[in-house]
Parts: sequence; structure tokens; C-alpha cells
Amino acid sequence: MFGIAIGCGGHEHLLLACVESIRKGSPDVPICITFDGFVSSNETRDWLINLGCFYDTHDTQRGISKTWNSSIKMCLDRGADYVCVLNDDTVVPIDFVQSYVGFFERHPNVQIACSLDRLTARTVLPVLREWYTKVWAEHRLPPETDLVERIYAPRTFAQLCEDIKRFDVPEFTRCRMNGACFVLSKSCVDSVGLFDEDFIPPGLFEDLDVWVRCLLKHGPDSMGTFTRSFIHHIRSSTLSNYPKAWAEARVAENSALFRSKWPREKYGALEDWLSTVNALPVGTEEPPFPPEFL
Repeated sequence: MFGIAIGCGGHEHLLLACVESIRKGSPDVPICITFDGFVSSNETRDWLINLGCFYDTHDTQRGISKTWNSSIKMCLDRGADYVCVLNDDTVVPIDFVQSYVGFFERHPNVQIACSLDRLTARTVLPVLREWYTKVWAEHRLPPETDLVERIYAPRTFAQLCEDIKRFDVPEFTRCRMNGACFVLSKSCVDSVGLFDEDFIPPGLFEDLDVWVRCLLKHGPDSMGTFTRSFIHHIRSSTLSNYPKAWAEARVAENSALFRSKWPREKYGALEDWLSTVNALPVGTEEPPFPPEFL
């Protein structure tokens, strides 16, 4: 069984677009949402209930780790074997859930799988760069256009989701990760735990922390990108909720926390390997995985 966990930090109109895109293709999958530090409108809550969603509200801002953990637990409590962690500023294709269900049937040993978005696709799949840049430019709307309208602009998303499947590239490529949308198996959660809630708002590094734990527990073949899954991620809308200087200071604290957990003198070779592979196009020869971590 599949579940979807969403943390919402204030962009209700983007959340509605996200949920609507899921429900177009998956009317019954559990969607569990946690509102972090703000109270959603009655209209939004009624709309979510009518679509069969579940939600919780943090009266004070607790950060993305606690927000995602709350939503993941709601999914697991409802019997999910796989939970997709989504940002609220993300829209998915109509076959999103079905394609992931099939993927995990074919790759039962994968613990974490990510989707491509327009930036990671251009990095990971060189064959897409020229084509995608051209298509995106042709159909880009003026910057003042409402974000939700931009998401549903002709061809920029729905057609791209179909077009990307026509390229002859591997279905799975290991350790090329995207924090905007990734699916955790229940067995991964059971073995390495949830997000570390010591990472503070506005976030960052909490996803990398989970990936490192998964690498150490299950090895480099346990996580990567499902290249047939393509999402639209607005990007940076979460950080826009906060004053810039404040957000930068908190991100620096999260970076320091990550470094304290994974000091370079002990884990530098692992971090460098993951960073290198994450930037390599598919088909490029990878450096060997550090043997001391196998």
C-alpha cells in the first residue's frame, strides 16, 4: 500500500494544486498533511476532507522534519508500505502512484527512490538538456503569471511527463537524489528511523541525513532516482516564508548539526562519493564506493 506525506508551511494555494494533481490519478491513496505553524482556512480543510485527505496542525512552527514525520506516521498508521514525502509546492503526473507501485515491484530491494524534476533531469540525463530547455523556454509564461496557472501551462508539465518516458535511459540510477520528492519504504523507516527533529526550521540537511543513514545500513544500490517519474517543483517557495537573513542563519545551524553527526574526518570519503555521484550524468563511470562503508 502507498501513502503520501506532505508538510505545508503556508502556501495553501500550492498545496491545493499538489493534492488535486494526486487525486486526478489516485482517488483512494491516503494523503496525510501536516500544517506547520499556521491554521488552514475552513474552506481548505473542508475541501481536503471531501477528497479523503487526513491532516494535523502544529499550532507553533516546528520545522519540516517534525512536519514530515507527523505526516509519515499518519501514512504508516493507515497501513502504508511505501510513503512518498512531498513538498507542498510540488505537482505530480496522473500516473504518479501507479508508476511507483510498479517500480517497487520490479525493484524490491530499493529503500529510497526519488523523482526527477526539471533541474535534476537536466543534470542526470544529458540527453534531455537541449530538448527540455527548448520546450521549457517555448512554453514559459510571463513571470508575473500566477504560480498555479504556470504549473498547468500547456505542455510544460503534462506533456513533458509523457515525453520523458520516450528516452532510452535506465529506469533506475543509484544515488542521484532529489529532496523535493522521494519515496521511503516502511522497511527503511524501521531500520534507519525518521527525520532527525533536531534540524530546525526552515530545514535543509534533514533529507541528506536520512540518505547517509540509508547508505550505511543498506549500501549504494538501496537508493537512487526513478527516471520515469517526473514532477514539477516550484523550488525555494518554502524558504520564501522566512526573512532571508534569519533563514540563512538557521540553515547554517543545520549545516553545523549535520557536520557534528557526520564529521569529515570519519565520513568524508562517503560524503565525497555521494556528492560526486549525485552530480554525474547517467552512463558516466562512477568512482568505487568507499570499501570501509560496505
